[in-house]
Amino acid sequence: MLNPKKNNNDNTKDVLVLEEKETTDYTSNLGSNNNQTTDVKQKMRKLLLIVILCVVVLIILLLISSLIFPKKKGYNDIENTMKNAAIKYYDANKNLLPTKTGTVVEVSAQKLSDSGYMKDLNKYGDDSCSGKVVVYNNDDDYTYTPYLDCGDNYTTTELFRKITNNKNIVTSGNGLYYQNKEYVFKGDEVNNYVKINDNLWRIVKIDSNNEVVLIYEDSISISTVWDNRYNSKKNYKSGINTFEISRINSRLKEIFKSNEKSNNYELEVGILDKNSRKLAVNYKLCTGHRAKTTTAKDNSLECTTSINQKIGLLTLSDYANASLDTNCNVVTNKTCQNYNYLVNKDISGWWLVTASSDDTSSVYYVNQTGYVELTDASNSKSIRPVIHLNSKTMYKSGKGTKEKPYTLKY
Repeated sequence: MLNPKKNNNDNTKDVLVLEEKETTDYTSNLGSNNNQTTDVKQKMRKLLLIVILCVVVLIILLLISSLIFPKKKGYNDIENTMKNAAIKYYDANKNLLPTKTGTVVEVSAQKLSDSGYMKDLNKYGDDSCSGKVVVYNNDDDYTYTPYLDCGDNYTTTELFRKITNNKNIVTSGNGLYYQNKEYVFKGDEVNNYVKINDNLWRIVKIDSNNEVVLIYEDSISISTVWDNRYNSKKNYKSGINTFEISRINSRLKEIFKSNEKSNNYELEVGILDKNSRKLAVNYKLCTGHRAKTTTAKDNSLECTTSINQKIGLLTLSDYANASLDTNCNVVTNKTCQNYNYLVNKDISGWWLVTASSDDTSSVYYVNQTGYVELTDASNSKSIRPVIHLNSKTMYKSGKGTKEKPYTLKY
């Protein structure tokens, strides 16, 4: 039996009931979603708070650790600390500085610590370290050199000591020779490069005072006369070959000061800066004359006269002595250019300090092929300056090769 049909009112009621149910379900779901979103936000806030707290705790722990266990300094840092402490110490005690040029005083790290200028060395690093700072008077310009001794771990090393290590000494072939109380480089393939600022120098020798003798690897860009004064014996401006009063000596002093104006032009050099100039010391520059046929290569002839200054030129003996050729017995022999690192074919010709004893105007120079020749002092040649580094000059790094030259501490 068929059910009777519902009237329109009944249908309307059913629709209303259905819509009401759907609305109730939607509202219920919406409230549930809102509650879930709120829970997620609360969890995120808690997680963020935990992260912040962890970071704060970590920072506090690191601060406490740094106070209880301070970070150890590197050896170079310790040396700089000692040096700065010594500068402050002597600034407050100027009466203790060395008063004469070439003299030194020293102060121990313990004294600097006791005086309050630095902490005890064991606060910075290895408990076994000891140290001192040596102060050198270089024409009333003081250099402060820290010495740190940490046993087998580390020891401050002077440049001369690094170079003259026994393993570097040879008795044949290219290398460093010990002769006449000096260490001399000989040969055409020697590891004797030193870098000062951005410039390369070559080590000629370590003299009997443990000073490192350097010659500029290249040449100063401006060629110059050795001297161009009127020579009464030659009856023209051939120059006078007395180095002490020569034009080139004046030029060298300008070069040493770097980038100072001369009478006619500005020297574009700057081979030494303020700090590196402090390492250069006054030395005995041998200016004696010699004849073309003489054989001595020990500077005995050149050193019959001398002056003291911080910059000069190479002697004829030192040039010839760098050659390994056994036929280089007469210093002007062409064989002296063989096996000789001082030969620089990129330079057309460069002056030596040595002049001829046969007349009053001739001076020795090295030509582009490496031969030693004589010419009037009034001619123009290149300049390769020579300086002596203080025996207290400290080694920093390097192997003496062109790619890894020795570098210095300032």
